[in-house]
Amino acid sequence: MFFRPENHINAGKDVGDSGIGNITDDAVGATIADSIVDNETINGVQARIIALMRENPRISANQLAQEIGIAQRSIQVHIKSLKNRRLISREGAAFGGSWIVNAGH
Repeated sequence: MFFRPENHINAGKDVGDSGIGNITDDAVGATIADSIVDNETINGVQARIIALMRENPRISANQLAQEIGIAQRSIQVHIKSLKNRRLISREGAAFGGSWIVNAGH
């Protein structure tokens, strides 16, 4: 995966500048940026994943990939990163479970 500065946001910056769709702070939740530790960043794809998980906690990786327009494997990599940073977690089974967004709490 290549680093593209235009697809990364720093904590506190407007998510709408990510270049992914028509994302705004309102859509993603302004509290995501507040919940991220200083110097830690999430990119636009990860912000979109979090927003979609908030809208539909039962969304699948395949549905996320279709909605965002990237490969399912890429979604899995982003989910792993978000899980490792404890911004999201999974409750229940892999099939039929739901996502818990910890960002903003």
